[in-house]
Amino acid sequence: ATPVLIWISDVTKACTWFNKMWLDFTGRTMAQEVGDGWAEGVHPEDYDRCLATYVGAFDQRVPFRMSYRLRRHDGAWRVIDDNGVPRFADDGTFLGYIGSCIDVTDESAAQEAMRHSEERLRLATENAGVGLWDIDAQGGIEFSYSRRSASFIMDRKNRVPMAHLLSRLHPDDAPKLQAAYEAARDPARRAMMDIEYRVMPEADLPMRWIKIRGRGV
Repeated sequence: ATPVLIWISDVTKACTWFNKMWLDFTGRTMAQEVGDGWAEGVHPEDYDRCLATYVGAFDQRVPFRMSYRLRRHDGAWRVIDDNGVPRFADDGTFLGYIGSCIDVTDESAAQEAMRHSEERLRLATENAGVGLWDIDAQGGIEFSYSRRSASFIMDRKNRVPMAHLLSRLHPDDAPKLQAAYEAARDPARRAMMDIEYRVMPEADLPMRWIKIRGRGV
């Protein structure tokens, strides 16, 4: 009844049992899947890697996790997240493996789309010569920027506290930035940050005027 695909193998590495969800997913019978029959449903491009991962973990008696494409009953290739763990009897005798699989095709597609989106954003940022920043709920700031904008953005690869940024601003501008930040993070206002201020770069460079835009989420 479990909504995941489950398989069991013995000490010979051959699979001996599959649950109903697996059989419904593949549209094959138990007789077709046992032994090495299940491998007929693995995508040819994934087969060698899948088998190497399984055999390598099996020989070492260690858990494994792998993803591969498995043919569904309708012929569609679905990305499967497969987790296998060794089985042992009460006296420590090795019995084989048991594995559980989840169809993660939709999640994988969403992650791939996000990677493409992030790459487009990186390219746009690089070509536009602008810097990007985000501030977390605790006031930690992280910067990312193109080489063209590096001369006027703080040279930081890790999050820094808001106080660090404010300490580098012109004394007349720090209160203005703090007020804009508080207005943006206030749920009742969610004001758009759209201000200019002067900042001293961390490199040995002159003070620069910066224009920023941002909003609270």
